[in-house]
Amino acid sequence: MAIDLEVEQKREWTALYDQIQEVLAPFGEPDDEEEKGYLLVGDNLGSFEHRIETNNLEIVKPVAIKALQKLLAGYPNWEIMIAVCSPTRIRSGLEWA
Repeated sequence: MAIDLEVEQKREWTALYDQIQEVLAPFGEPDDEEEKGYLLVGDNLGSFEHRIETNNLEIVKPVAIKALQKLLAGYPNWEIMIAVCSPTRIRSGLEWA
């Protein structure tokens, strides 16, 4: 049973990852540099979660959030976590305390 759950998680993780990339494409290029639009974390840690890191506030506007929510309708065990950092702090080189 645990093996089936692991196989299902891997399959769904990959499918959702690809679909999330499509939804986020209009908001910039995926990358881990500050100038880019966002980072969709590409490490599958075995949980039923995807993580998006961004300083682009367009990604947290209703149109983007609703599109991401729509993806999850077919994946009831999953969640998408969005971490937003301050573009001002990044540009100024300040570290979080």
